[in-house]
Amino acid sequence: GKIAFNQQTNTITSGPSLDSSGNILKRPEFSQGQENFTYDTMQYNFKSKRAIVRNARTKQGEGYVFSEQVKRNPDQSIYGKRNMYTTCSLDEPHFGIRASRIKIIPNRVIVSGSANFEVEHVPTPVFLPFAVFPINERQRSGFQIPSYTVEQNRGLGITNGGYYFYLNDHVDFLALANIYSKGSYSISGISTYANRYKYAGGLSLAYAYNKTGES
Repeated sequence: GKIAFNQQTNTITSGPSLDSSGNILKRPEFSQGQENFTYDTMQYNFKSKRAIVRNARTKQGEGYVFSEQVKRNPDQSIYGKRNMYTTCSLDEPHFGIRASRIKIIPNRVIVSGSANFEVEHVPTPVFLPFAVFPINERQRSGFQIPSYTVEQNRGLGITNGGYYFYLNDHVDFLALANIYSKGSYSISGISTYANRYKYAGGLSLAYAYNKTGES
């Protein structure tokens, strides 16, 4: 849309394309290596090599990060303010983990402080004291983001949320939990093991309590 360069401050500012009513027609895009993201406005200082980005939307690993404001440092690390991490690819995601502050090390990991799982912009009782999301292609331990469902018998449910434990190249373990607003819940553990050309298998254990109808 528009790029302005201030020679006195060595600052470049970019913004979106707007129509006659002031609505955004096309957001600017930023690319560096395999990293791509869109945003509303960005300021970059050539001396400090720092950037401030507002309303950034970027794909990190298998998920997407929406941030109201992002500060990018010379070492390529990223600090986000008022963020949501989700696996929903829509411009307005249906669910995600909301965190006030996060740090992203590209192609390595996303780390946040206290976070809350949110459905349709409504906070849920699911609270995390911290969160770690690996974003490289190699397997690593990390949280699995839950999804949500609505059922007539069990109510609103938060499903398949848990933690993946990467033990070594031959064994892993996935702990999952489901919880529903009408009192039903379930927990499960899934472990797989494999040694190429020799053996492979798995073990799954689950416990569920389903509550339907009147007490």
